[in-house]
Amino acid sequence: MPDRLYYWLHSLFLPNSLRTMEWRMLKLVNQDRKYHNLSTLKMQNDLRLVARNHSFHMAEQDFFAHVDPAKRDPGDRIREAGITDTTFGENLAKMRGFDHVTDEAEKALMKSPGHRANILYKDFNCVGIGVIQAKDETYYFTQNFARRFLRLNWHKLYVKYDQEIQLKAQTLSPFASITVRERYQKPFRVSYKVHNNEVTFTLVLEERGRYELEFLVQPQNDNQMYVSNILRLRACESFWDRFWI
Repeated sequence: MPDRLYYWLHSLFLPNSLRTMEWRMLKLVNQDRKYHNLSTLKMQNDLRLVARNHSFHMAEQDFFAHVDPAKRDPGDRIREAGITDTTFGENLAKMRGFDHVTDEAEKALMKSPGHRANILYKDFNCVGIGVIQAKDETYYFTQNFARRFLRLNWHKLYVKYDQEIQLKAQTLSPFASITVRERYQKPFRVSYKVHNNEVTFTLVLEERGRYELEFLVQPQNDNQMYVSNILRLRACESFWDRFWI
């Protein structure tokens, strides 16, 4: 589903929700990029979870900084989420007392040279935006930017083991090859086909249990492989396996 449709649906049915504020900020970020003749960014769920968690911790622990009380910087939080893209950046904003707080937050970020540089960095192609409201009604905004290679369209946790499943993905940057590996060396089979900017993976998980699949991409003109996405699945034989796996 296109990002603009997610924003429209949230605006229609949940106009005052934090999730709608996240989609609203994405729209504003992309408006700023379009104005400067840059490509728009795609919302990525794993990046958004990293952003939400940081906004939540700032709101709950009453701090406002890129380095959290556990001494983790943005790079640490990105890598802990299994994201090893070659380029990333983080913006933070803190706002209260405005009728259109999301718009004011984006305006403030664009007026700050460092934050503006992240929003308008040409190599970024995706972002995760997390918005949390503290008890004193202050809103905390986190924007996590990255340059990725794949956008996976998959939201299921439980799948049937030993049966084919198909995963769809869009390519966000040109690549030479893709490799899929399982972190704990569980058996599986995978193949993929590329058509224009869409990749279709055919995947079979060959035993019951928890799987953690890493999608490694080799960019064009680069000899290194990068983990672009991590997919966690639970391979089940029956419905009741969901309670044990």
